[in-house]
Amino acid sequence: MTDAKHLSSVTRDETPAAPAREDDWLDEVPLDELAESHRELVVAVGSLRHAIKISEAWGGVYRYIPKMDKALNALRNRRIRQAFTGCNHRELARKFNLSETWIRKILEQTAEADDRQASLFGEPDRDPTLPP
Repeated sequence: MTDAKHLSSVTRDETPAAPAREDDWLDEVPLDELAESHRELVVAVGSLRHAIKISEAWGGVYRYIPKMDKALNALRNRRIRQAFTGCNHRELARKFNLSETWIRKILEQTAEADDRQASLFGEPDRDPTLPP
């Protein structure tokens, strides 16, 4: 069905059609037949089947779901650092949809964090027990 009010239109899966299953009727349940909280979950995860799996795992349990911002930014920043060659600020800005200024700030923060981490363990080329 292509009606926007049916769950099958919410599904994000691009997999080929599978053989008919006993619960194929789930794909034809109109969204307006669900409670608003269930409808929001179905829309957020992409299908009633996914919402059911989440409900089976955590239904009835209060569960904090943290935002992914910090984790995704840390992963992005790590990739920027790994891809940095010393002179490819513009390329990285385009690739990660950031300004060159922001790329430089990320690289500076990363360098500062590396310096702090290194200072925790002393300088690698000298014995930390010896006076400077």
